[in-house]
Order: sequence, then structure tokens, then C-alpha cells
Amino acid sequence: MGVRRSHLLVNIWWTLWILSLLADRVSYLEYGDAADDIHAAVGQTLIHEAIHIAAAALAILVVLRLTRMQHEKALARAGVPVEA
Repeated sequence: MGVRRSHLLVNIWWTLWILSLLADRVSYLEYGDAADDIHAAVGQTLIHEAIHIAAAALAILVVLRLTRMQHEKALARAGVPVEA
């Protein structure tokens, strides 16, 4: 016969998972209508964060373009041919 392994880790995981489900339900009942407000606020936050990310990506592109333009101008002043 093989050595029987302890199920302690799995039992602790299941216990914590069930406790988290119960805690979630209790908090939902506790806050009721506030949960709907929180969901609406999270949705709005996701939208404005997506806009921030898009703006940051465009800012990176602007900086790269300006850097390239400055580099080309510096090379042109030095008499080095610039590739298009």
C-alpha cells in the first residue's frame, strides 16, 4: 500500500473558499443598494482608465516622433544623409 497523504491543504482551501462565499453574501446583504452604486462607479472608472491608457499610448508615440524628428535634424546639420 502507498503512503496516504494529508488532505489538510485541500481542506483548508475549501474551508476558506466557502467562508469567502459566505462573507461575500453577507457583505452584499449588508450594503444592498450601495453595491449597485459601487458597480456603476467601477464601470465609470474602467471607462476613464481606458481613456487614460489610450492617451498614454498616444503620448508615447508623440515622444517617439519628436525624438526621431530631432535626431534627423541633428544628422542633417552634421551633414549626414537621412534615410526616409
